[in-house]
Amino acid sequence: MQSKILVPTNFSNNADLALNQSVYFAKKTNSEIYLLNVIPKIKDSELYIAEKDIERAQIKLEKIISYIEEKHKLVIHYRIGNGRVSTEILNSEKEIQPDMIFLGTDISENQLLSVTLRLINNVNCPIVIFHGINNVIGCKHIVLPLDLTKETQQKIELTLKIAKIYDSIVHIISLTFLEQEKITGQLTKQIEDVSSIFKENNVECFSKLILSKNSSEIRAKTINDYANENKADLIVIMTRQESKIQTFFTGSTSSKLIKTAQVPVMCIRPKEC
Repeated sequence: MQSKILVPTNFSNNADLALNQSVYFAKKTNSEIYLLNVIPKIKDSELYIAEKDIERAQIKLEKIISYIEEKHKLVIHYRIGNGRVSTEILNSEKEIQPDMIFLGTDISENQLLSVTLRLINNVNCPIVIFHGINNVIGCKHIVLPLDLTKETQQKIELTLKIAKIYDSIVHIISLTFLEQEKITGQLTKQIEDVSSIFKENNVECFSKLILSKNSSEIRAKTINDYANENKADLIVIMTRQESKIQTFFTGSTSSKLIKTAQVPVMCIRPKEC
């Protein structure tokens, strides 16, 4: 079965960036792209305006699709939704069942951050958030933060798949804290084991155990600083994990990391193990 990529667009620069990345990914994976534009729901008295908005959106989408299909020889579908943006995206995801969502958004705006976090917490496939700071097409360096939760294995498997598609270098990192020294040995062994998996699959990787402070803001900053210093193109995190041992990359840490990251962030909702 052919892979599918869902790309919501409001025709902004960030949405264009997500689309360009999806085109690059689709060419490497022989995927089909589904473009979605959502027009906010309006009152019945403004139906004429809505029809004009739909017509304008249709013209834009068809122009974009014509250019991409001619230049890149890809299959692209489109749809126009009318209503709440997050609801329309979730409905489309449920119907299309994509393998990936590429979302370009300006998460500096609180409303758009809220929409983004709602999507992250409810979609059933990985979603990559692009917010226009890093605009490099492709993915040469991937940062893979690890913790000791059982769901981490899912993140490792997908990162390996992405790395082989892009011929990426993977940076495997874990955070440890002074007040949790007893788990440092576990984290060190985990890093070594995961590094072996990537090397056995001929994927170049580096690993590092980083001493940090146990607060969501500092954890997010530590990961982002590492990504910036190593010129990363992607950070891969899990969302909605629950663990009494460590939960580095969920809740407030996730939102802070996503909001402040200068590179795209791939969010993976863990499946039940």
